[in-house]
Amino acid sequence: MFDFKIIFNYLSIPFFLLIFLYLLYLNQKTFNSLPKFYRNLLMFLRGVVIFLLFIILINPILKINNKYTYNKKLVFFIDNSRSMLSSIDDNFMGYLLKNVKKLNNKNINTSFYTFGDTITNINYLSDISFNATSTNLNHISQKIGSIDSDYNVIISDGMHNEGILKYSDFYDYSIYTFQTESADSSVDDISIKSVNANKIDDNYSRIKCDFEVLSKKSYDNIKILLSNELTKNQEVSSINLKKGNNSLLHDILIENEKLSKNNTLIITKLDSEINLMNNQKNFNFDINDFKNLKTLLISGRLSNNTKYIKKILEENDLKFIHYFRKNDFDSIKESYDLIIFDSFPSKKSHLDIINKNEINSSKILYFQGPVNESDLVYANDFLKKSLIKLYIKPDSDENIYFKSNSKNNLVNSLINQIAPFKSNYKATRTNLDNCIVDINSNDLIVSNEVDSLFIFIPDLLSISNETKVFYKNKNFDNLIEYLVKKTIKNKNLINIFSDRNIYNSNELININLSLDGSFFENDKITLLIENNQGELISKFDEFEKNNENNFTFSIKFQNEQTLFAQVQIEIDDDTYIKSNKISFLVKGSSKELSNFGLDQKILEKISLSSNSKSYSINELDKFISNLDNSYQKKIKTTVFHFFNFQLYWFIIIVFLILEWIIRKKRGLL
Repeated sequence: MFDFKIIFNYLSIPFFLLIFLYLLYLNQKTFNSLPKFYRNLLMFLRGVVIFLLFIILINPILKINNKYTYNKKLVFFIDNSRSMLSSIDDNFMGYLLKNVKKLNNKNINTSFYTFGDTITNINYLSDISFNATSTNLNHISQKIGSIDSDYNVIISDGMHNEGILKYSDFYDYSIYTFQTESADSSVDDISIKSVNANKIDDNYSRIKCDFEVLSKKSYDNIKILLSNELTKNQEVSSINLKKGNNSLLHDILIENEKLSKNNTLIITKLDSEINLMNNQKNFNFDINDFKNLKTLLISGRLSNNTKYIKKILEENDLKFIHYFRKNDFDSIKESYDLIIFDSFPSKKSHLDIINKNEINSSKILYFQGPVNESDLVYANDFLKKSLIKLYIKPDSDENIYFKSNSKNNLVNSLINQIAPFKSNYKATRTNLDNCIVDINSNDLIVSNEVDSLFIFIPDLLSISNETKVFYKNKNFDNLIEYLVKKTIKNKNLINIFSDRNIYNSNELININLSLDGSFFENDKITLLIENNQGELISKFDEFEKNNENNFTFSIKFQNEQTLFAQVQIEIDDDTYIKSNKISFLVKGSSKELSNFGLDQKILEKISLSSNSKSYSINELDKFISNLDNSYQKKIKTTVFHFFNFQLYWFIIIVFLILEWIIRKKRGLL
């Protein structure tokens, strides 16, 4: 079928033809004197110019219409956001593929688009990844106008979290919506509710874990990882999960050497799990904690020192075995985590027990109480390995004052107000670095090495009481407690930890502080926060006191960043001691998690705006079965425009130039 259209006033055509004929007549009279070749050439040039001007005036258009039939087409717009993982099951893709095949059998063509952060045309359903971090339904209304389709189908959980949804943009299109099954954020989610660790023996500890599980299917061999300063994400156990909502208790037997002060237990994500924030739990566990130590107190002589040592151990809930009778030594053959020597050895039989390795320990505390000259032989034989030697003093009435060679701010602060004491013996050592000595004679008072502590004070109890009377403080008790704990733990007694290492923006972050000792002042505690470049960005001095030695700082940060936390305690003016430093990541809020949930009304409103209908995803097969698959008739129109502005005017100008040249050469101008 042809359709010829002229954009011109038809009454003007006769007028144009009369002018055309008149010009031909004038040219004919002028050209009669020319040779035939030039006469015909000029007539041709002028005729073409006039014809092209005529085409420009009437601007004719030729339309050719062809009628043909074609298969109808259905376009799928499939939500590719992460939230979809918790509203579909493992059969979803198979269910979708089955219905696509049904469409093909009905001779209905299909096309696929995924939307989320962007909208993308895909060739195969296997290209759907469900990894978009946001959902923007406006992408569909912006794209659908350029797509040739008979049916449009949106499959989504109905969540829109990017910009304002413009329902009016859907008015001109027929769109059917299918909502996936309702779900909540706990579907396919495993969280670690609590972690408790207890030492079993010298080699192993048991970690008790309490998991909360909500899963759509069963899982086998879900790995549990341990991460700390000694090991990074090392697998320590695995669990099997049953389908459904349940709690799971699980015990992990782990080598002591793999545990540190701060540990993180991590459980690997489930296939369709979205919320990974609760897949890890930090726990604070010290294998050298007092309550985990197998301890022996062995006394060569009973004295006030014995009373004072037992008082320290009992106040810190340390269970210990005390041997001091002769028949006790018959059953002493054993290994211990900690041995405390109280004026031991003071006899040859004591020294024999040590030399025969009938008792051994990785950590030693040595307290020398009052001595007789005969005791020194056996004591010096034991102390010579530590390069220490004891002597009887000729004058025991001189006061001994504390002086520190240590750079430890806490020790230096405490010894400033401790009562002096008298002693009938003195201890010497060649190297006195980091030791506490007599300010006058430089005799050794305290030597603190890795895993060992030597204290040469004959009456600890008396100095403690005198310090409390004269200075009204517990500096001496605090010093001894600090030195004992530092030796046993070999670590900072000011320790901080958090329950996780990753937090969302504006989520409450709890930084827990544990003070291992009663010698810290609460009003001088400050939490310092540094950025990744080591720059101090925040200070916090407000905290919640949980008990005597445990505190919690509650803080928030908005921007995504890696931060480092450390607690600082002021001892004196401009003198501080600091805790360990921990790091944590603040992540930008996930729109998929923060807006999680199916919004049925959004999908229904889109369908209503487009005069269509909203369905459940389970009704997709029924919807497809009812589709009209008859061939669609369509007229295809091909349009030819005769007028080409640039080409026509170029030819006219060229032909007029040629005509002018010929006329000039033939003398017709």
